[in-house]
Amino acid sequence: MQNNITAVPAHAVFPGVTVLDGGVIFSVIFRNSSPRGILLFRLSDGACTEIPLTDEHRFGNLYSVRVTGIDPSLWGYLYYLDGPGGRKAFEDPYARGFVTVNAAEDNAGRRVCRLFPVPDAELPAFRTRPVPVWEDQLFYSLHVRGFTMDPASGVSEPGTFRGVTEKIPYLLSLGVTGVLLQPLYEPRPGIRSYGVQERPTYWWYGESFYFAPREIYADGDPMKELAAMVDALHDAGLLVLMQVSFPMTVSSQTQTDVLRFYVTHYGIDGFRLIGHIASPAAIVTDPLLADTLLLYDGFPYDEIRRVDEEHPERGIPQTDHLAECGNEFSRLVRRMVKSDDYCFPAFSGMFTETAADHGRIRYICDNDGFTLRDLVSYNEKHNDANGEDNRDGENENYSWNCGAEGETDDEEVLALRRKQARNFLTLLFLSQGTPLIHMGDERWNTRGGNNNPYDQDNPTGWMNWEETEMSRRTLEFVRRLSAFRRDHPVLRMQTPFRGTDYKSFGFPDLSLHGAEAWRPHIDNFSHTLGWLFCEAYAGEEEKSGRHAALSLLYVGINTYWKEETLALPRLPAGFVWDLVIDTADERGFLPGVNMLKDRSEIRLAPRSMVVLCTREIPVRRERGRAPWNDHRLYLGGRSVEIDRTQMSPRIKEKFFRLR
Repeated sequence: MQNNITAVPAHAVFPGVTVLDGGVIFSVIFRNSSPRGILLFRLSDGACTEIPLTDEHRFGNLYSVRVTGIDPSLWGYLYYLDGPGGRKAFEDPYARGFVTVNAAEDNAGRRVCRLFPVPDAELPAFRTRPVPVWEDQLFYSLHVRGFTMDPASGVSEPGTFRGVTEKIPYLLSLGVTGVLLQPLYEPRPGIRSYGVQERPTYWWYGESFYFAPREIYADGDPMKELAAMVDALHDAGLLVLMQVSFPMTVSSQTQTDVLRFYVTHYGIDGFRLIGHIASPAAIVTDPLLADTLLLYDGFPYDEIRRVDEEHPERGIPQTDHLAECGNEFSRLVRRMVKSDDYCFPAFSGMFTETAADHGRIRYICDNDGFTLRDLVSYNEKHNDANGEDNRDGENENYSWNCGAEGETDDEEVLALRRKQARNFLTLLFLSQGTPLIHMGDERWNTRGGNNNPYDQDNPTGWMNWEETEMSRRTLEFVRRLSAFRRDHPVLRMQTPFRGTDYKSFGFPDLSLHGAEAWRPHIDNFSHTLGWLFCEAYAGEEEKSGRHAALSLLYVGINTYWKEETLALPRLPAGFVWDLVIDTADERGFLPGVNMLKDRSEIRLAPRSMVVLCTREIPVRRERGRAPWNDHRLYLGGRSVEIDRTQMSPRIKEKFFRLR
């Protein structure tokens, strides 16, 4: 040990490295009796100083030492363990970053752990973190590197945190309210199944250096550039969430520490929990994470809401910051759109399902599967480029190639693929819950049928920014769907539908329809259905109980391969149906005003969806008849004040509905 470097026991209680004014505290877990210690490397010349760890530094299996006499910015470190096969030097699992030794015969170019020179007292300022309304959000999932690596992205620093920052205007143009980032931390490679060496060149869900932002995502200091990206996204009004994936080897305490770290050090707003989550309840009920958005598949709500009998004054933990994020919706929609049987009974409820005490994330495609374009272009995965003989990736994708596998010049097949894609997007944006779209789906991206491009750090895995006719059409359709969802609060309900007209607006908040109005036919072999939403139940009218002009929204779907007809509910006097969306039309959204001539039914093309909205038109007052939003009847030249809430359904029908 160099003369000016001293080491004394520190007896810390958590693993990791802490930089203090009076030195550096190293704390690491060792679970055997072999000689062990710290290797300090001076970055300028690679000079190495060894600090053995003995029982005097041990508390249980945690070894801690305070080292003085070093400038943290000029030194790096590794841990070592001596065994029968010799000495093994390894990186700190709690390292916050890495640095390369500049020069020395033995250590030139060696990567060592960086000493984080900023004390925890200089964390980002804590800010109020109100839990947003889940139903008002639109999330966009992306891979930091793949999002902007394509030269056509036009950013100055492609594949980096700064590249994401440059694309904030694009994200805002989609109506996105938050981004969900694939894992941001440094990979820790190992061996995959089938004896294939891990290649963490693109994305990584295995064991990692969870506290160290990934170096290839930055041109300079990854910690500073990650913090700057998060700040820029926040300044633009966007939430920042990240995926975290833990294997079984990571303890519950470490998992919680990782989440706390990114919340307190970088201001991350939420996490999608993937892999082996040791104790979801422990994470959810952690006091520091009470306002942090958490996405997971299968929260144990009964365990979470359990009252602390020793301290009942603490109250019952809240669940409004939680959102279910599983693949049930995705799989069901995929099966239904390709006309599988046994889908409609489950989907008819899932499409309009809401939860009052937590959120629900809805997506069609995610990073670990087909893109939207590939979903309608391939029956089978094509992962040969991954080097695992096509054994990796999901085997059951519930996809349909529409008549030809992969790329084709058959215009009939291509037209059907485009229509199916419009069906998927319409169902996603019109479903209750929080929509999540994956990068590139809005631009008609393809991965050539690869549904697991974990090592494809190339155009296969990157988002394609090239402008094509189809990319422009899809992008415009997504933007208009996003705006349509914002403009219709009934698609973003925060409380469950009742299926009744409990406020006497004239129509139930939600009703289902089939070949006959008010009489849906839903069984395992159904392929058509109509949902009618009364928009008054989502606006100020619902809160105040007052009556306003009638506003209805009708969504019809036909997944059958033949034309089908759906009946439309009879409208009051002075109202008509306008056709707003027809996925059988290449434009999706129809221009201008498209009033239905026949207000009793609508024909749906094979494998298509329609969206109708009511519109009020001038109507001549007649004896005994009144417009829907009028509160007076005209009888023999005189008007009579009426109250619709006190009228029976039969009287409403007599005085307000068209004959």
